[in-house]
Amino acid sequence: MKPALIAATSLVLLAACSPERMHGPDANARPDARGEHVPPDPPATTTPAPSPAPAAESPPLRGWHAVVLPAHRAMVDDAVARATAATTGDDEGSRHARLLLERAREPLQPGDIGGAWRVRSIQVDGGQGFVYPYFAATIDADGTGDASYRFAKTSGSQRRSGRLYPMDGAGFVFLGARTVNEEPPRTYSRVAAPDAATPGEHDSAGRLLRIGPRELLMVLDAEGDRFELYHLRR
Repeated sequence: MKPALIAATSLVLLAACSPERMHGPDANARPDARGEHVPPDPPATTTPAPSPAPAAESPPLRGWHAVVLPAHRAMVDDAVARATAATTGDDEGSRHARLLLERAREPLQPGDIGGAWRVRSIQVDGGQGFVYPYFAATIDADGTGDASYRFAKTSGSQRRSGRLYPMDGAGFVFLGARTVNEEPPRTYSRVAAPDAATPGEHDSAGRLLRIGPRELLMVLDAEGDRFELYHLRR
């Protein structure tokens, strides 16, 4: 081989073995202003989206709200308005019911309701009112410590008993059951069975309001053109 060819071949081999040729520049490197390679920018980091805040839990129901059946809610909330709308007759019973309901539209603070009472029933059905004599009734603190009472009409052929729950504003919510003559007292369905979803045959619901210094009025089972009033006096 000629000396000149040997020298050229040696130069090519030396260039191929240079460090830059052996390792090569970073494929992602870019030349700077001087033509030198600089490392690539680090990959952008993504901040993870914050987890959604857990939904706030509704506070547990307490008092009468935890006991009243859905079918009875309007009988409690709209008791006076429903009964007033159903009092359309011109008989003595209907007129007496209208006068009592008018007084119940602006009830007094309940004050002390415990003790013995005389109670008479005014029943309105289909626009006709029926007034019954006075019978005995009692209202006693139920001992739970939450300002609730037990009500019982203890004489007469048609009776009621149940619990009176304090409500916002003036008055109490009555949730109980009806009985006849000497039948033992019954319990409101959802008190007897907390999972109950529908009313029992004898369930009764309404409101108790003070309408005078010595007078109370219970507006009961107001639905359609029917309801019953208990006028309590002492």
